Amino acid sequence: MTSDLFQLFFRATNIPDIDMSEFDTAYQNHYEILVGEINSGNNNPTIKRELKEYILRAISEGLIPRAQGLTKLFELSL
Repeated sequence: MTSDLFQLFFRATNIPDIDMSEFDTAYQNHYEILVGEINSGNNNPTIKRELKEYILRAISEGLIPRAQGLTKLFELSL
């Protein structure tokens, strides 16, 4: 969670000397793990909740289109 706060701060301030690729890579890797867990049949509520949080954050930061994110959230709710 702490790294999430740092990432949000660095993105918001647009400091040009900060390389966000490490944060982005770690975020993407964890997102893919969560999606893999769900796709493999793991319907643990904790994993679903965490994936929903990742999707909402990706929508708010413009990392994925809003329609795509809402579709994913709908699929998770089924």
